[in-house]
Amino acid sequence: MAPSMTARRYAVAMLTALVFIGGASAGGPKRPDLRIMGPREEAPEQAPEVLITNSKDADEVAPVSPVLELNSYTFAGNVLRGPESQHASHWVVIFCPNWWEPCKNIEGPFAGQATEWQGRLNQDLLSSEVRFAKVDCATDKVLCNEQEVEGYPTINHYVGGARVAKWSGGQKTDLERFPKWLKKQFAAITDSSGLAAAGSAAGLQEVLSSYLVPGERAADIGLVLLGLAASFRLVLSNPELWAKGSPSAPSAGTAGTPTTSSSAAARVEASGGARLRQALPEEWRADRRSMEL
Repeated sequence: MAPSMTARRYAVAMLTALVFIGGASAGGPKRPDLRIMGPREEAPEQAPEVLITNSKDADEVAPVSPVLELNSYTFAGNVLRGPESQHASHWVVIFCPNWWEPCKNIEGPFAGQATEWQGRLNQDLLSSEVRFAKVDCATDKVLCNEQEVEGYPTINHYVGGARVAKWSGGQKTDLERFPKWLKKQFAAITDSSGLAAAGSAAGLQEVLSSYLVPGERAADIGLVLLGLAASFRLVLSNPELWAKGSPSAPSAGTAGTPTTSSSAAARVEASGGARLRQALPEEWRADRRSMEL
């Protein structure tokens, strides 16, 4: 009886399975291993690096500016105060936004002039004659409007809390005009300091001349000098003053005779002996025996 179609298919399937199993056991191709993966682990984020610099190095990199930065909170307390309570008599303030090109051009010359004039005029330890400052009109627009700033750059000169002069820039000749304007503003200060120095020198010269040059006191000085000369002559011409200080010597004609001082001593001794004999009793004076030592 011939096998059916179903039996043939079954036999082929079994044969194929046996061949596959035998090849696997003999070192044939293996099926890939199946692994169960868990949730993916993300790497922790690294903290950003922080660069720590020394404060001393930072100060050396950014030196202190001679121009003081003012704003709407500090402007009135420094610039607009009265002359009695001000730390500086003169204030030169530039009003300008930092991003404006003409302001960038005038920033360096303004700091240079500040260093020069503050070094020349500020000689006191507790107060200053002049100070330079700046206001950023980009952040303090209201303050700039209050100070009547219409263009940039604008520089105002304040004395005793009031504005006395105004300089407007924005031209090609700003670097030449600004130093001349400052020199004109401070001319009164430099002249007064020069006059004060000249006055002190003249006063010293007058005092010295009044004491060193006789002038009207010539007669008085002459009388004083004449009196000193007469006194000196009297001292030199008095032999007694010179004899008291020098030891007495025997004269040439009386060699071997006692000197004046020795004769005076002898007289004193004789008078003393006479007084002693008068004080003794009569019998003691009659009996004058010699005493041998």
